[in-house]
Amino acid sequence: MILVIGGGGVGQNIALRFHELGDAVGLLIRPHQALNFPFSVWRSLAEVPLAQVSVIFLTVKDSQILPLAQRLSHQIQRDTVLVHTAGSVPLSLLESVVGKQSGVVYPLQTFTPGRWVRWGTFPVFWEGHPQAEIYANRLAGAEHQVHHATSEQRLRLHIGAVFAANFTNALLHIADTLAQPVGNWQTYLPLLQEVTQKLQGLSPIQAQTGPAKRKDDETLHLHTNYLRQNYPELAPLYEGLTHYILQHIS
Repeated sequence: MILVIGGGGVGQNIALRFHELGDAVGLLIRPHQALNFPFSVWRSLAEVPLAQVSVIFLTVKDSQILPLAQRLSHQIQRDTVLVHTAGSVPLSLLESVVGKQSGVVYPLQTFTPGRWVRWGTFPVFWEGHPQAEIYANRLAGAEHQVHHATSEQRLRLHIGAVFAANFTNALLHIADTLAQPVGNWQTYLPLLQEVTQKLQGLSPIQAQTGPAKRKDDETLHLHTNYLRQNYPELAPLYEGLTHYILQHIS
């Protein structure tokens, strides 16, 4: 049996994926959560038949991985493989608890509870126990999407993901503020869709447009002056990103 601990977006998607693949799977969630899945869902570790579990996926907050692994190490079978899915947590953390029975399976995707991802359309990175590679391949369902990555490489990938996805959401939140009252964040969706479409065939440098790319100093000064007067907390961010574009992408 595969046990997934953590009822957030990552845990839900991984558990459902394994169920769809025909695996026996169970999901351990918080007591207050109300989830309905066509497989076992537990709210207490005491309910889980740990003797039947061959691999455990820890899909919890980074800070919860070590204490949870330490607790499990006293209850699981000696041959049970313990895997975490975090981008920034080194394999050595699990190895310090369960030795070589540890691994990492890191899907490089954004996960939201109740929203189902399309496995096979994004990369999955693995490290550690050979079972980690096997389960990474099963999740992805596409061999070309599965790659080995060391803990340092995975950390770099995770930082890059924050820039690519999390910061994009934050920047769109800023754009939403600036668009009021004539528009909102959805006003920019066609723009974002065209950007991502261009990136299917162009590099970020080739796809870049805008005043910094054109070295349009007059427009850049107009923008920064407006922000300094009306949104002073945004001016340094605008200037920093503009400087980066001028140095690396123009």
